[in-house]
Amino acid sequence: MNGKNLSSRINRWALKLSEFNIEWEHRPSSQNVVADVLSRNPEDNVEGSQISCAALTALALNSRKQLIQEQREHPELGHIYRYLENPDDGSVNATVCEGSSQDR
Repeated sequence: MNGKNLSSRINRWALKLSEFNIEWEHRPSSQNVVADVLSRNPEDNVEGSQISCAALTALALNSRKQLIQEQREHPELGHIYRYLENPDDGSVNATVCEGSSQDR
């Protein structure tokens, strides 16, 4: 991609973003763990037992309300809902919800 195309793309994004009332705020990487994790190269030495992945094979829901209810009752997602609703609840595993980047 050459500079002219890049400049046009940036101008289109700037025009689109000007429709919104945006306040830009710098956030250090120590406070923006998600973006920091996404920008890192993957680790080669991750063991299979450390990888957790949920796969959706079929979805037959009648409403958004039903989707939310199913997520609340899901064994791997339900604790995230409980944590978001009540972060002070000690029964919820906050490490999973907030990320475990403290040991890096």
